[in-house]
Formats: sequence, structure tokens, C-alpha cells
Amino acid sequence: VGSTDTYNPAIWENGSWTNLQMPDVEKVGTFSVANSITPDGKYICGSISIGTFGDTDVRYTTYFPGLWTKGADGYGKCELLPYPEKDFTGRAPQYVTAISISDDGNTIAGQVVSYDGRSTYPIVYTKDAEGKWSYKVYGLDHIVKPGAEFPEYPANEPKQPKYEDFMDDASVEAYNEAMEAYNDSVDMYYQQLIKDWPKYPNKKNFLSDKEGYDAAMAKYTQEYDEYEAKLEPFEEAYDKYVIPGGFVFNTVPLSGNGKYLVQNYQQLDPDGDVLEPSYITSPVVFDLTADGKETAVEARDLLGVSVTNDGLVMGGTPAIDYTRNGYVVPAGTTKPLKLDEWLSTKCDTASLWLANNMTYDVWWMTYDPDTYESTKVTVEDSLVSGTIVTNDEGTIILGYAFDMWSEEDNTGFTSYVLDITDPDTPTGVALASKKGVAALNIRAANGSITVDGNAKSAAIYDMAGRKVADVVGDVPVKVGTGLYVVKAVDAAGNIVNRKVSVGK
Repeated sequence: VGSTDTYNPAIWENGSWTNLQMPDVEKVGTFSVANSITPDGKYICGSISIGTFGDTDVRYTTYFPGLWTKGADGYGKCELLPYPEKDFTGRAPQYVTAISISDDGNTIAGQVVSYDGRSTYPIVYTKDAEGKWSYKVYGLDHIVKPGAEFPEYPANEPKQPKYEDFMDDASVEAYNEAMEAYNDSVDMYYQQLIKDWPKYPNKKNFLSDKEGYDAAMAKYTQEYDEYEAKLEPFEEAYDKYVIPGGFVFNTVPLSGNGKYLVQNYQQLDPDGDVLEPSYITSPVVFDLTADGKETAVEARDLLGVSVTNDGLVMGGTPAIDYTRNGYVVPAGTTKPLKLDEWLSTKCDTASLWLANNMTYDVWWMTYDPDTYESTKVTVEDSLVSGTIVTNDEGTIILGYAFDMWSEEDNTGFTSYVLDITDPDTPTGVALASKKGVAALNIRAANGSITVDGNAKSAAIYDMAGRKVADVVGDVPVKVGTGLYVVKAVDAAGNIVNRKVSVGK
């Protein structure tokens, strides 16, 4: 599920997109999206844009949580879920979203974005036995200090008068002519490099009712001073109680059984540079069956993006970067493990597959401000396992990484799947190989090497360079334990040389 280029929530079925029905509302906003679907396809949750109501100069809630339920005639109109009409400061929230849904459709997780957009915190909607929905917000202790009290936020901020309201048709025409002359002068300036930059026309000089504008401006200034006096107590309370930081927007992993919710908390690094502040990002696991009991992961730059039914968390670091390394936080623990380290405890063959297929010579440029020289720094044989997500059981792992170090034609995203459902016979499937590289599945299991049937030709060599065997079709080739190099050509003529580790 997702949205189409017409900004309508939609579901992808049988090779095409089908728009989902919006709720019965007065005004549809500019962008709505379906975010998550249950495995049986019965329920879909999403974030619904309904636009700004009333006075467009006043900020109102523009995103609402929505739910579609599949019946005999397909998905009906979107049902809006209950939501908080006020954020923790007593103002209307900017967004209230619905991002993830449990397998049974009874639990939905989203986020509340505060009125000013500076704070994001989780919200969970639950359906009772009678089918009635309710909600609860979590994580406010990370957002606001205990005992916080906020005075009422003053409404109806005064509007500054507009020049256009005090210009008649003749004034508007004169202003437009002046703007046209100004633009012609700018063109002339660039063509002939005349000495002085043209003077920009000021609308104030074209007013037909200058006295009326001055009176309106004087009234606005007085009203705004009064408004600021009312606003000051609220701002003092805000500065006193609100904690800088918040949860990462739109990253809302929920376990399939609806028990665990992961949110990634960002806070200012107290040891960071004052002029260039940095943030600490670490996952927080909420146990929704224990009244939202929190477990904080011990990490400074980790983004949790997936959680299993028993509370195992998968994610990647750096938090704000597409070139990540995958980490796993086993259930009941708080310390992350590198993906390959965790895999070695579950399925050593899969760990070796990862090392053989996702290793790069990573390089970057350093700059010396004194000599103005750039130097290329390279670290060979670096594992880049990417961002990782998993199924409810933690047995099928999808990873994707951006390769920026290969030759120019080969850079881009590389994806893979590791299936360790059966640790004795795991599979590693390259989903999206780098451009120009052979897209072949080469597997090592049970003392054998197998190359998928798409190979035009393939051969196995030992580390001394001696050919061990030719590979034909999908027939496993029995070899001894150790390291080997598989040289293969796919149907398109692309060549791959891959190191493979074979265990017992």
C-alpha cells in the first residue's frame, strides 16, 4: 500500500494501483497515504490529509489517522480514528498519523507532531471486543519535564495589513509597470554591466489610501503588542518545561503481535559543539502489554527500523544516512550486536555469505584547511550490511545498502535477503545487484557450492588458483571445507568473481 501520483491512498493488487476511498469530509488535503496493511489484507491504516479549516492564517491539524476495512464489496470509505485534539501544550497538533498496524488489525501505532512541529511522540490506537477504538500517547517524559503546566495559548494572532488592500486599480497598474521596468533594468544590468543596481519598487510608494494604511498599521502594532504580552507567559513555560529533542518522525516499527513498539529518541549531545550541535539517536522499546514499559537501547547513533514478536530490534547506523551497517538488539537485552556477529550465533553460513557479498573497499576524502589539499583514505574489506528489517520471527532479513565505492558504472543500491528459517540450509538471494554486475545466486551449504541456473557458465577455484570443478545448472558441487572463488557469467554476459566460505 502507499499513494499514487495524484496523492491518493492506494493499494497495489494484481499488477496495478487501486485508489482507496477518502472519508466524507468537507475539504481533502494535498497528500494522503496508506501506510500499512495486515497480512490477510483485511485492514489498512494510513494518514489522511484533510487540509486547513477556517482561517488559513491559523495552524490547525492537517493529518488524521485513518482505517480501511475490507468487506464483500472491497474497501469502503476511510474511517477516521479518534485522536487528541490538543498536544501536550494545549494547542492543536500539527499531525496525528497512523503508520503501522498489527497482524490482527486491533493495534495501530502512529505519532503526534506538536503544534509548532518541534516535538514528535508516539500514539497507539487499540480496538476493544466491541470494535470501539481508543488511543493513548506514550513517551511524553522524553518531551516535557514533570509538573509542566502551560497557560492558555492566545488565539487570533493579529494580521499585518496588506498593501494590496489600500491600492486602487490605477495604483496596481502603476506598480505593475514599475516592476516591468525594474525587470528590464535588471536584464540591462547583466547585458551591459551598468554601474548601479536598479532600485526595487516598493508597494508602499504606490498606495492610493496611505492614511488608511497608516491607521491600519498603527492598530496592528498596538494589537500585536497586546498579543505578545499574552503570549509571553506561555513562551516562558515552554522554555522552562519542554526538553529539546523528540522522536524521529515517521519511523514507527510495531511488532506483528502488537506487543512491541519502537521509537527512536533524539536528544542534543551534551558533549557536542555549541555552534554545530549534534544529536544522540537511540531506539526505545515500548511494551504495550505492560502499560508502555520502556527499555532504552544503549546506543548513540542507531535507528531502530524493525521489531519482532519477542522484542528483538533491527536497525542501522549512522541514524541519518543511507550508507548504514546493520545492528541487532536481541530480545531482553539493551546492547546492539553487528548483524554478522548476531548471524554467526544463529547461522554461521549466512554470516559468511554476508561477508562474502557485502564487503567493499570503503573510501572517503579528507580535507586539510591549512594546505587546501584533499587526501583519499581507504579501508579495505569493509563490511557494509546496510539498513535491515525482518519478519515477525526474525528469520527472514531484508537488507539494502548504497554502494558509493565501486567503479562509476557499478554504484547504487544493492539489496539482499537472508532466510535463516532453517539454519542448516539457509539461503542468500541477491535481489538487486549493482549495475553491470552479474545477478547470480551463489550458495554454500552442507559442504557444497551451488550456482543458480541463470549462469551461462561457472567454475570453482581454490585459493591457489586451481580449478576444482565446473558448475552446471542448479546441481550442488561437493567440495572440502575452506575458501573458494566462484567465477561465473550470467545470461547477459556479466562476470562475477565471488569468494565463498564452505563449512562442514
